[in-house]
Amino acid sequence: MKRRERRHWLRAGLVGLLSTTLVLLVRSGGGLEAVDLWSYDLWLRGQPAPGLDERFLVVLVTDEDLVRLGQDQLTLPTLQKLLFRLAELRPRVVGFALDTAFTLPQGQTVASALMAAQVPVVVGCAPSASWEPLGAFPTVVMRRGLTQTASTSLPAEGPNGVVRRYPLGGMVPATATSACQPNHSLGLLVAAHYLALRDITPWSDGRTLYLGRGQWRPLRPHSGPYQGLRVRGWQMLLRPNPIPLEEVSLWQALHTLTPDQVQGRVVLVGEQLQANGQPWLSTPKGQRQPQIRFHAQAVAQILDQALSGQGGVNYWPEPWESLWIGLWGLLGVGLLGYGRHLLWLGVGGTGVIVLVWGLSSATWIPLAAPLLVWGLILGSIPWHTHHRQPPRPTPPIPEGTTQPSIPRGNFADCGQQWEGVAVGEGGRYLLQRHLGGGGMGDVFLALDQHLRKPVAVKILTRLPKEATHGEQSIRRFQREITVTAKINSIHIVQVSDSGVIQNEVPFYVMEYLRGQSLGSLIRQEAPLSVSRTIALLTQVCAGLQAAHSHNIVHRDLKPDNIFVLPGPLGEELVKILDFGIARVIQETESATQLTAVGSFLGTYRYASPEQCDGRARLADQRADIYSLGLIAYEMLTAANPFGIADNSPRQQWLRCHIQMEPIPIRSQPFGAHIPEGLAKVVMACLAKKPSERYPDAGSLAQALQDVTEVFQP
Repeated sequence: MKRRERRHWLRAGLVGLLSTTLVLLVRSGGGLEAVDLWSYDLWLRGQPAPGLDERFLVVLVTDEDLVRLGQDQLTLPTLQKLLFRLAELRPRVVGFALDTAFTLPQGQTVASALMAAQVPVVVGCAPSASWEPLGAFPTVVMRRGLTQTASTSLPAEGPNGVVRRYPLGGMVPATATSACQPNHSLGLLVAAHYLALRDITPWSDGRTLYLGRGQWRPLRPHSGPYQGLRVRGWQMLLRPNPIPLEEVSLWQALHTLTPDQVQGRVVLVGEQLQANGQPWLSTPKGQRQPQIRFHAQAVAQILDQALSGQGGVNYWPEPWESLWIGLWGLLGVGLLGYGRHLLWLGVGGTGVIVLVWGLSSATWIPLAAPLLVWGLILGSIPWHTHHRQPPRPTPPIPEGTTQPSIPRGNFADCGQQWEGVAVGEGGRYLLQRHLGGGGMGDVFLALDQHLRKPVAVKILTRLPKEATHGEQSIRRFQREITVTAKINSIHIVQVSDSGVIQNEVPFYVMEYLRGQSLGSLIRQEAPLSVSRTIALLTQVCAGLQAAHSHNIVHRDLKPDNIFVLPGPLGEELVKILDFGIARVIQETESATQLTAVGSFLGTYRYASPEQCDGRARLADQRADIYSLGLIAYEMLTAANPFGIADNSPRQQWLRCHIQMEPIPIRSQPFGAHIPEGLAKVVMACLAKKPSERYPDAGSLAQALQDVTEVFQP
């Protein structure tokens, strides 16, 4: 690598490293937490809404209920009446999330007053002191008739009181003076009672809380969208998809409940308003709802995680988040290394980040940090390209000799004359090496000096001396450019640019293929295996079908015009080249005159009978089918179907195509291994009459597919 290129890449690496390091430092200090929480809330808005959860019944205490009961606030007798009414209908567990203060005899609690119901009851209260980190996890009491106390505390964040996380457990300090000193949340204890009938009990190793298939640990400072979080005890990120629940009012619960509404369900009782009449809390999706619905969502999430291991909010550990951010810094280095002409990759990269983030329905992925890294790198492009040394310009050529004189006749005598010559607008393509030639032009390996990548350039170098024929060759070459560029298929070589040299000789630029021609493969390895032959032929059919769909007939299909190169997964990928004498069916009269009546165009060894007897203008898609049949015959047998020498005179080849029936392929020395079905397909392609061949490449591909389904390699 040249010194200036090394310095260019070093600058790109420095920009990427500094951008990534800066963003990681800002993020670790909590500088991106607000944006991450915003993107987290936005991500949650895209999560699918759940269906009705029939495991729950919610009883809401409303102002209308109290008016109908003639009470200013919910009283303990009313609460006991409700509990005994529910116990008659046999719920699985009942949970109360009530902040109303009851006037009880000295030393008596609401929990103790509800113990006689003979149903698992969890009564929630709001602790007066912060929970400390948990030590050993105490055993949850499952026995009926013993009420437990749980915390209804919900951490609300921001001015709108958004609830994103749910506390599961903690130890209240011994110095706390409140009678409400719960060890665990309402949601955890209700879920534990529900699971008790399945013999699923909670336990802890001091660090992780286990309940069935669910596992919970204390949230770390860098948990999901949080960067500076400091929490006490076990907590979980709450998936705030408000689950549709069956809800009844207190009055309905006391008078109209049926066994079907209660039996085997979790019944949660709560008020419509928070303590002291405060407004409802908000979910990250923007819905506002009373506390009891958050507790119901928490119970549902704990049950889902305990029973199936799913249902929680997943996020990457901090090292993986840093790796994700660093990956985009590395890709940014590649963008800068290739230069400003690939600036469109910046927009594409931004789209990929947003797409991955949006489609990650199971796991939240950081969005702000990689976008910021990508933005810093893109913002440095003007500085980076300003310091980049421009490529050495092509030395000026005196006026009148701006390019080497266009060679006529035999190209081999002047091939070196083109090496080092830059063609195209601004001298974009630097010709480096001669790759090969055909009837009209020659192909060079060239360097695209804008994109810094190798390309192939085909130039019309073989101009006849007669002016009339020369003009016809130029028109035919220009038509080759138009025809090839028109076909969009992975199995057709792609054209990316074109132009003229000295305002006279056309050229075009195509992708540079690293591999070998099918002709070279046949000469070195034929006969090929049946499975390999079918795989290659099927791809040729796909390329021909793309051409035929545009009414384009190749008319010069031969092994040397079919290129085989390694695919991205190690498979063999086929591309068709050289549409120099292609015919566009139903083209204008002036275009059809490029092929005179009675003339021969193509390679006579692989030409169809209609091309050989002077009907080239009438050759349609079935001419390509005939040529492909000859190619398939050679691939499978390493021989031609007429039994003549490969170097036989042209007239003998033409006579064979027109008059001689091909030798049955299974009669050849290597033909015994060919399945009968495949042999019929190949011989059908070699029919003398076009009407007896396959009508198009798609039909041939289907026939090969049918053979593949019954062939056992």
